[in-house]
Amino acid sequence: MSTPAASNGWGWLDASTDDRPPAPVVALPPRRRPARTVVVVGAAGGAGTSVLSVLAADARAAAGQHAVWIDRSATGDAANRITTPSGSDAADALVRSVSGAQLLTGERGSLSEVVETAPAGASVVLDAGVLDDPARWPGEVSVLLVIAARPDTANRSKAALAALDVAGLLEHATVVVSCLDPWAAHLVGHRLTEALSRRAGRVLLWDYDPHLGSGGPIDPAQLASSTTLLLSRLEQPHLDGDAGSVAGEQS
Repeated sequence: MSTPAASNGWGWLDASTDDRPPAPVVALPPRRRPARTVVVVGAAGGAGTSVLSVLAADARAAAGQHAVWIDRSATGDAANRITTPSGSDAADALVRSVSGAQLLTGERGSLSEVVETAPAGASVVLDAGVLDDPARWPGEVSVLLVIAARPDTANRSKAALAALDVAGLLEHATVVVSCLDPWAAHLVGHRLTEALSRRAGRVLLWDYDPHLGSGGPIDPAQLASSTTLLLSRLEQPHLDGDAGSVAGEQS
């Protein structure tokens, strides 16, 4: 039996706190390919948004795409952690990730204006920082919302979820529940993933990655299988309601 919300420590994470009936399942055709522009936003700071966005761009470059990562938040060091000395081309002075994604940092302006700074035809992953006003975003973007697996962040994410819902984006968005310590998945992550599964188009649990948790330079070859599997799933077409766990070996 569920503990009443007023007396438990989970707040809205408990299924009993949501009195809305389950959303009807509507069969939609899967997308044939990922959107060319992915906007990665955090429900709150410190969720791993910048790291995930630059990894997604690097993975697209590794797959042969002309990938560009744009940093609109300018709050993290993810770009510096994944660059490599051999990734900078002296001829065009571009800064690139390990796998060759072009890294554009500190871009300013509206989200539409920032996207327009990318080279024509590029596959763009934009780190938008903490969610602002999705109603003003350009069309034809794929939304990826990152929520840290902590009770405080879970409760603070309600505003971001509501904003995406009002903008008509939540039902097609992907939510990634990021586990920033080795115990997060067991203590909060699975419960939060389950609680969100009726709200977003797809919910994925990103288990703890010791390589990223070290805080040092990022080597894509050293990522945990949980991270590489997550990056693969982000590029796969999906139907609304596709929820799942992305876990892997931690050694």
